[in-house]
Amino acid sequence: MNAGDRGLTGAVIVAAGSGTRLPGPVPKPLLRLGPTTILERTLQVFEHCPAVDRIAVVVGADHVTSLSGRLAGKVVAVVPGAPDRRGSVAAGIDALPEAKWLVVHDGVRPFVTQVLIEHVLEAAMRWGAATAGIPVVDTLKEVDQNLVLRTVDRAGLFAVQTPQAFAAGLLREAHLRAPLTVRATDHNGLI
Repeated sequence: MNAGDRGLTGAVIVAAGSGTRLPGPVPKPLLRLGPTTILERTLQVFEHCPAVDRIAVVVGADHVTSLSGRLAGKVVAVVPGAPDRRGSVAAGIDALPEAKWLVVHDGVRPFVTQVLIEHVLEAAMRWGAATAGIPVVDTLKEVDQNLVLRTVDRAGLFAVQTPQAFAAGLLREAHLRAPLTVRATDHNGLI
């Protein structure tokens, strides 16, 4: 399906997090991964994906200027993120006002494939929203005050990943309507 048939598809690559799980002097998206950074490796996949027309990159405010000069191609905006993921995604959405479809992806997940991006986008075009996920294989326990209450049946459980894709109007409306007190752990949780 070409862009004229489906409308413009924008990708919001979110890389503005504080990286508290991997502390250090260099933000996780800017760590080296072979000859490039983690973020640049992620962007290469979206850059070469025929289903993606434009890209907005959301980074920490101190990195907007330095990255703006280095990123080109389908990247049309490098914008500062917010203190939380929801605000950072909103900043990326605002940078792609003409998009009919939006793909949201975590900038520190560099091993995404074009095939996965296209499958999630195709599912969103059918259902309005879709996400990548992997079946839960670990044993899950429900715990209360350090006491194991039960083992949770993992049949039918999936760990949600990115990319996530949406009809742009649906995601924009969800951001506008959901109270700021709603802290969904992913953007499908807002819809």
